[in-house]
Amino acid sequence: MTAHALTPPGPCPPAPARPRRATAWRAERGLAAGLLLGALLGLGAAPAARAQDTLTLSFSGGQIFIPPGSSQVPAGVGPADPYPSTIDVTGIPDDHVVVDLEVVLVRLTHRFADHLDILLVAPNGQSTILLSDVRGLYLDEATIRLRDDAAPVVDLEDTGGTYAPTDIDDPLAPDHFPSPAPASGWGTALAPLTQGPVNGAWRLFAVDDSMGDVGVLDNWALVFRTQSVFVDSPFPPVPGPTPPIPEPGTWALMALGLAALAARRRQATPRAATSGPGPRRPAPTP
Repeated sequence: MTAHALTPPGPCPPAPARPRRATAWRAERGLAAGLLLGALLGLGAAPAARAQDTLTLSFSGGQIFIPPGSSQVPAGVGPADPYPSTIDVTGIPDDHVVVDLEVVLVRLTHRFADHLDILLVAPNGQSTILLSDVRGLYLDEATIRLRDDAAPVVDLEDTGGTYAPTDIDDPLAPDHFPSPAPASGWGTALAPLTQGPVNGAWRLFAVDDSMGDVGVLDNWALVFRTQSVFVDSPFPPVPGPTPPIPEPGTWALMALGLAALAARRRQATPRAATSGPGPRRPAPTP
């Protein structure tokens, strides 16, 4: 009997990889389900804070004639005509707060600025002296802008300028505003005038506290800059952009989406090839 050499069989080829189409489809279906669920959860979330709206509104009064003071008037003052001059402010939204107020005295003419006392009273009852006994000679159609962030008057220019409300104490001519102006409690800042309701009657009281000269104010105006308050927020707006706060639906969407992507990554990772069975024994030779 002749013996035949046997050739050992080589290693078995690895099993073919399973198609991943169904696995990828399942992962994508999970991702889509996560997106849909996150969107549905987001429908019930609270609305994000809306952007702040800014408005600038101006209102004008009218011409005021300022007669000289008289010894027949208490404290020697001459009330202006009209006294007071009134601006009815309307249209400022209830959900807005005033962030800036400017008072403009348009074309004021008077020989002596230090004879003038001018008082502004807001709808909330607060009052501010705009100018009183300030230094300055002949005012020739001077336009004077008054705002809190400016410097006080040192010497009023004959053509005007931008100043903070200024009240100079003059013992020879103490401040006095006849009724119906408030008799006391005057301030020297504009901000308190905007704390509370701003729609309503704003009253300007002007007097001349000395004899001999007359004056004219062609017009006066109030310029408001307002800003909306955040939705459902009792606090005033904060300057600058505010980053949005993620809603509950957004968190759920992010979590489910990340979970679906992680599952897809695990399915896409190739498995280590497994070796086939060992060499088979040769069949016995008869």
